[in-house]
Amino acid sequence: MLQATVTVSAESPNQPKRLTSGELRIGPRRHKLICDEDGTLRQEFPNVVELSPAAQITLLYKSSWLSGTKTRTINTQSFFANYAGAPTQGLSVVQDGIRVTFSYQATAAVFSTPRATQTVPPTAQTSGTLSPTTQAILEDCPQFRILVIGKSGVGKSSLINTAFGIHKACAANFMRGKANIEEGLESPVNERFILHDSLGFEPGDKDNYNTVKDFIRNRQTGLLKDQLHAVWFCVQIPRAGGRLLEIAAEDFFRTKKKTMGTIPLIVVYTMLDSLVDEMTMQLAMSSNSELDDESLTRNACLKAASSVRERHKGITRLTGEPLPYAIVSTRENYRYTLQTLVELTHQQVGIRDTPGAQITSVVTLMAQRVAPHLKIQGSIDIGRQRYWKALRTGPDFIGHTIWDCLSVIHADIVAVWNFNDPTCHLLDNKFKELVIKMVQEMQMRSVPNPNRILALGGGSLVAAASGFLAAILNPAAPIVLPIVAGIAAAVWVYDVYQNVKNVQQIFMAFIVDLTHIMETLFILTGRDHKKLTRRAIKLAYTTYHESGVMGQAHTDIQGYRDRVGRDGTLELIESLIKPERSGDLTVKDYFAEISKLDIQKLNLDQEEEW
Repeated sequence: MLQATVTVSAESPNQPKRLTSGELRIGPRRHKLICDEDGTLRQEFPNVVELSPAAQITLLYKSSWLSGTKTRTINTQSFFANYAGAPTQGLSVVQDGIRVTFSYQATAAVFSTPRATQTVPPTAQTSGTLSPTTQAILEDCPQFRILVIGKSGVGKSSLINTAFGIHKACAANFMRGKANIEEGLESPVNERFILHDSLGFEPGDKDNYNTVKDFIRNRQTGLLKDQLHAVWFCVQIPRAGGRLLEIAAEDFFRTKKKTMGTIPLIVVYTMLDSLVDEMTMQLAMSSNSELDDESLTRNACLKAASSVRERHKGITRLTGEPLPYAIVSTRENYRYTLQTLVELTHQQVGIRDTPGAQITSVVTLMAQRVAPHLKIQGSIDIGRQRYWKALRTGPDFIGHTIWDCLSVIHADIVAVWNFNDPTCHLLDNKFKELVIKMVQEMQMRSVPNPNRILALGGGSLVAAASGFLAAILNPAAPIVLPIVAGIAAAVWVYDVYQNVKNVQQIFMAFIVDLTHIMETLFILTGRDHKKLTRRAIKLAYTTYHESGVMGQAHTDIQGYRDRVGRDGTLELIESLIKPERSGDLTVKDYFAEISKLDIQKLNLDQEEEW
């Protein structure tokens, strides 16, 4: 693996030919290329870019001599074929008449991996390069593509911004008269999501009605990435006696089967909070009501849900079949309604009897930013496809160092969580080393330390986490990592897979620890989804380390004995990252406590060194 600050250029070998625009994709990251006057595409990377023979590099470009956008997958093996020692001129390859050059600044003197360059014993046979499972998924479908239909003022903007964590990036596009259904709206803070917007169906507006239907039909086929993956039809819950749908909308639902094909259609009833407030007032004014505020709100929610359910029956009569729906509000105390919506969307996308349905369902989980439990499920689904399934026998890992094996698992998990991380802090080797050292801490203890395993009884786990967090509320003070972060990396990190003792425990602990760190980070940053900082990552890492959750997980893993049945290892991993499987309340209470924090006081926008 080479490390340096780089300049990337794509060049035509013939002078008359010019490149006009392009994009370079390195793994999950996309980098827009700037066109020079001479027809060369370039990009300056302000941060370290890592290259390895296993890296996935794709070039998309337009040129003066070819029509349309061309895609080239760069053979990274060619970069390294003649590599020996530290290159001073950079790496270059010519492919299909296009030259791609990675040129390094003179100040960049380090071209190495952390001990991973040790030679593999001659007896070890490698089984090819390791590549993340998510790499192939994102090549087929890099974005979840959704159409949102609804009148102006129905709450589409806040719904999208909250569900997909894009702030108000698309708010201007929801202004009446601005919507263009053919224009896919993208946000730089969430690359896994692309939105198509349509105004609602107004009386007599046949043009918009036909445009929407044509768009849906045209997006039923073609490349998976260009297809429409789901439609949300947003309807504001009307007051008593109000009309639910316009005539054109009713016609749309009558022709649902013909128009939608297999594309999932979900009716989204918005502004639940307003209906609940209305119901609460009605109950409070009732002469026989003696309920407290909590009971009033609970009963009002039930009454509101019943009201919507009855109204929705009218739509199902139009479609002639059951039609999934969700009732939502973007208010903070109704966040669970958005989780229900994205879970329903994921389910509907996944059950389609069409090629690529499972791929798009995974990308749906990547794109959403309200339901951490769905991120965990996405990690499990991807892990089961290949690398987690290989933990018992390791056919994919034979001949590879533990560092390389854990790196590919690390890349998959990080890709699923899809944080706003333009500087790739989560893919930084230093963060990866921190997680490995957390696993190493488990390896260093032969007997579980009861003082590290904080029992939930008496609130000691909550007290420990809260006490630690209270100690770092000073916004000027950097996060101090645990002592384990400063120890030297274990030798087994750089040994090959088949030579390492207790390798199953190492992999299990790495997956569990990284997943819990990701979930902690998600809760700490999930209310605004701002650019990720090292401070936020260090806080999530240290909070999890200081809780009893890590200690209990390590104890369970150390006590693991291979169970009867091929999925014993996976079952333990799932039980530790999905506590509902085992009925363990410790993890649930840990995350519930984290969610109560006043995030503003933590100053997570502040950047600091590892």
